[in-house]
Amino acid sequence: MRFRIAMVMLSILMGRTGWLHAQQPYTEYWFSFGCNYNPNLSDTVIYGTSSRYEIHIASLHHASGIICFTHTKDTVPFSVLPGHTYSHSLSHTQILACYHRLPRDLGKVTDLSVCVTSDSAVSVSVISQQTHSSDATQLLPVEAWGTDYRMIMQSGRYSFAGGAKTQELLLLANRDGTVVQMNGNPLCTLNRGDILFQRFNENLTGCRFHSNHPIAVFDIQMLAYVPIDGSADKALEQYYPQSTWGREFFVPVTCMDREFVQVMATENNTDIRQYGGTLRTNINGAGKLSGLKAGELVWIEVFQENNGCYIHANRPVVVNSFMPTYNYYHQNGYSDPSVVWISAAAQRVRQGLVKSYEIPQGTTVYDTLSALYYALVATPTFGKDSTLVSVNGRNPQPLSGGQWRDHPSGWSYYNMPIFFDTLTYTISNHCCGLQLYHYGVSTAESYHEQASCMYRNLKIAFYGNDTHYLSLPDLRLCEQEVVFRGEVHDSLMDGPGHIRWYIDSVEEVAARDSLVWRKYFKRGVYHLRMEVCYEDGFTTQSIESELHVVSLEVQAVSTPEYCHRSDGSIAIVAHSDAPATLSYLMDSVVCADSVGGLHAGWYHLRVQDAYCTVERHVRVDSVEGPVADFVVTPEMANVGMVVTFTDQSVSKDDTIWQWQWFLADGSQSAERHPMHIYSKVMEDSVMLVVTDGNGCKDTAFRPLRIVDKLEFPNAFAPVGSDGQPRYFTPMEEKGCYRSFEMIIYNRWGNRVWRQHCAGGSCPDYADEAFWWDGRDMRGTPVSAGVYFWVAKATFDSGLPPLTLQGSVTVFR
Repeated sequence: MRFRIAMVMLSILMGRTGWLHAQQPYTEYWFSFGCNYNPNLSDTVIYGTSSRYEIHIASLHHASGIICFTHTKDTVPFSVLPGHTYSHSLSHTQILACYHRLPRDLGKVTDLSVCVTSDSAVSVSVISQQTHSSDATQLLPVEAWGTDYRMIMQSGRYSFAGGAKTQELLLLANRDGTVVQMNGNPLCTLNRGDILFQRFNENLTGCRFHSNHPIAVFDIQMLAYVPIDGSADKALEQYYPQSTWGREFFVPVTCMDREFVQVMATENNTDIRQYGGTLRTNINGAGKLSGLKAGELVWIEVFQENNGCYIHANRPVVVNSFMPTYNYYHQNGYSDPSVVWISAAAQRVRQGLVKSYEIPQGTTVYDTLSALYYALVATPTFGKDSTLVSVNGRNPQPLSGGQWRDHPSGWSYYNMPIFFDTLTYTISNHCCGLQLYHYGVSTAESYHEQASCMYRNLKIAFYGNDTHYLSLPDLRLCEQEVVFRGEVHDSLMDGPGHIRWYIDSVEEVAARDSLVWRKYFKRGVYHLRMEVCYEDGFTTQSIESELHVVSLEVQAVSTPEYCHRSDGSIAIVAHSDAPATLSYLMDSVVCADSVGGLHAGWYHLRVQDAYCTVERHVRVDSVEGPVADFVVTPEMANVGMVVTFTDQSVSKDDTIWQWQWFLADGSQSAERHPMHIYSKVMEDSVMLVVTDGNGCKDTAFRPLRIVDKLEFPNAFAPVGSDGQPRYFTPMEEKGCYRSFEMIIYNRWGNRVWRQHCAGGSCPDYADEAFWWDGRDMRGTPVSAGVYFWVAKATFDSGLPPLTLQGSVTVFR
């Protein structure tokens, strides 16, 4: 078996997805020019004589193929020499076959598309040029399309057609029966070569487009408004699918000195670390770098003095960058801002091609700056001197006309001026790869696009968890399972042993002849090597690197929520290989290594250092406090009586340690069951505070009434004016006694009536039948006249018995 495993990611792709094809990739491209401004609806003139629409096809090898216009079935053959670029300027008929007109095509499915096919790998870019304004986009090959996209819309974007703030998109399919959804709602069904040309009046930032088959998504807005600096001609831009996003990026800076970088999260709980830029919080974006939600956008400003910007995220993100507008003047002149997608650090190319675009005849040139073009090269610092440039296939030479700028992250970049002519520049770095961009600067003309880069051709390479091991010489990963992915671009020998992997010079036998394998690594330093044997059976090549595996140990100690007072706490003890970078989040809220005031329940804890993230759930338990309770005997007592307080408090674990009584007359007690004699009349509440072994407290209150001696009226009518019976009762309820006796005598000293009670809480004032109703012992009503009464009471306290007496006149 012969292996020919082509490198399958275009340099502009970002992220984790790769493809292995029987045929060489990068041979099929689709696009449509969309619509910028408002062309003549008669189809006779598009922009005038100064307009130009071009297709550029670049190749490192000889390539030939066909450009096919779906609508008219018109075809154009092409052939590209090695290291050159083929340019095709569209005729008026061809423009109408791939150009949408407002409002005729708005919201409709059309077949105004173009397909470019080749017999070998090529790169394709297209340019829309009108008067002195040009914008270009690098096309994605069909194998780089995806089924999930998220939109990035510049705040305040608008179109000349009506002046509304809109976003215009093209959705293109190359397979029949492609169903597209927008935020989960059906949008359209497309067949091969079909396009939906749609305008949206709302801000689509973060909006998700999903399809059952891969699609291409183009932003065709004529004019974009960058909220920091002004408008931008950005006629056509192809979006990247979410499957190609990445976690590590380096953003170089053009000769205009300033970049405005956008970073969008694809998943919730995305944290971003950036070095070299300044977070802008006064622009329509998240205004933060941590805890981002899917679709949230961050703005970062970068200057040349920062030497670029390094971005790292814990979850996949997408990055693009704006050149400043013509409102911003630099020593290199003015520019009209446009956008470029930034490749993930792992998606470097071995070599790529750059060709400046020609200004159409009749174009008004405002100043000599209209012909300034640059190749912008970014590469790892340790291999920057291996970067070479070849013009039209001539001998490679070092870069010239600019200077390298080094960033502390281990990346460097270079702005190299190129001539305004038909030359094609091949820029290469076979040591560690590069990223290549292309832009122009003039009074009102610029484009800033991914250069025409071939597929990655880095001899052999390997990745661990989607990180290229040449990206940083001192790569560090947290303790985890590492997925290794190898890449080979040449034919290997048949039979076993054509691919071998080694860890610390010991072969991983289970990974032999595998391009993808996985292994869990604990803390330590490991020497990794991938070795391949080519088809002659003798030639071998290897690539090796060190893997530093670090750890983050986290222990969270929780204390209970005492007595339901919400004062539980969690203490976080973390041991990290990078302690200075520790950050803590509790339920997505930034916190310190100790958190108090917590209710009982579960909490999500995340601790993060420069390399590791530890997440766990921590529980705060609840401690139930005591319940205070007591009984007062009696609740109403006479002055001088003994009142007893009996504790009936309970606790879950029977550990009440302290009783504190407040007895209403200023007296206190620490006994469990105190007794107290009151010396004055009062009506108040007694308070008990109990404390258990956990320090939890509870309070109870009970009413208490202290009264003086009993007093009776001196006149009494047994039957009221309403005919209802009346009783001879005390004027006030004063005291309860151990025993109570009351006797009524007539004027001759004979006993007429007697009542008696005992039991420590008598008489019963609420029971009227206890008292005299004006009848004798036989139940016969007594006659009117004067009667005498005597009341005798005894106390629980052992005080002398109480005797009260008086007279009462009975009226009939």
